[in-house]
Amino acid sequence: MNVGDLTEHYRKLNDNELLQLTLEFNDLTDGAQFALEAELRARNLPTPERMRKFVSLENETLIGKKAVQDGGPGRFRLWFPWGIGYMNFGKADRRRYLNSKTQEYTTTMFFLLLWFPLIPVKTYRVEDRGWKLVWLERLPLDWRQVRRVWATAGGLVLSFILLVAGMWVVGYIRRM
Repeated sequence: MNVGDLTEHYRKLNDNELLQLTLEFNDLTDGAQFALEAELRARNLPTPERMRKFVSLENETLIGKKAVQDGGPGRFRLWFPWGIGYMNFGKADRRRYLNSKTQEYTTTMFFLLLWFPLIPVKTYRVEDRGWKLVWLERLPLDWRQVRRVWATAGGLVLSFILLVAGMWVVGYIRRM
């Protein structure tokens, strides 16, 4: 079967049949995998990776192991005028879904002091649905993303310092 025929076949299946196919995703041909993922995204159903994670969590719970699930960071607290509190920074490993505004990415929460991201607290995989973030899972701290955030924030602070110093030098030269 070609990809067009498979796409048409998957379009005729109901949601439960499609989700059942995701459990056998690795046994499918490349064309079948492509067509299945396209149909799952069109219906806003979980991707094969998320289904595998869900099934592994369910199996761990059934076996008696305690599945560690973090419900997300809760409400962010930010003391606005002074920039003290917690805030997300970075969008790494971004995956955008076609035909929808939904995207998944990895983000890191930082403790802010004077609007500068000082201390990395947690890293999460999130699903962004426009105005709503769905916290999918907590990950180990992503130090590569932390370094990028610190480099960007440090570059902005350095640029501001150079701008102020440049203005001071120009003013000093004019007074001479």
